[in-house]
Amino acid sequence: MKKMWRSAVAALAVGLMTFFAAGCSQNPANPVKPAKPVQQEQKVSKVKHTIYRATDKASQKLTPVEIEIDSSEKNPCLAVLKRLVEKAPKDETTFPKGLKVKGVTVKGNLATVDVSREFTSRRHNDYDNTMMIYAIVDTLTEFKDIKKVTFTVEGKKLEVLGQMDMSEPFTRDEVFIKKK
Repeated sequence: MKKMWRSAVAALAVGLMTFFAAGCSQNPANPVKPAKPVQQEQKVSKVKHTIYRATDKASQKLTPVEIEIDSSEKNPCLAVLKRLVEKAPKDETTFPKGLKVKGVTVKGNLATVDVSREFTSRRHNDYDNTMMIYAIVDTLTEFKDIKKVTFTVEGKKLEVLGQMDMSEPFTRDEVFIKKK
């Protein structure tokens, strides 16, 4: 009987020591928190696009410039045009001051660019209007699915800009592009 009693006391002692040892490993004032999984930074891949800037007034040509946008862009056409128009260098006068690209929609092979009313502001001459139009048209036709571009101002179809007929869609015209 004494052996049984000693075995029971020994088992109880081992159990109590395990219990207390487990309780001592945690500080109630500073509880141990489970480790958070390490989050890896998501790398956003970039996609290259060519935009056309009227930087060479002497040749009266558009200069191709390579840019990068995030591949996650929901509307890459809009992102590219915003870079072209709204982030133009300060010395570039292709686009009227304050011009905003409000939207770009693509149906079939036709892109419709909706711009703010500054688009119709009086320009110095038709050369300025031509460079503005073809900077946009040639930039958008870099996208493989876009063959034609039309314009709206604040959602309304534009018929004339200066001396330019705007009633028909524009197609790419490489005569305005400076060759590398």
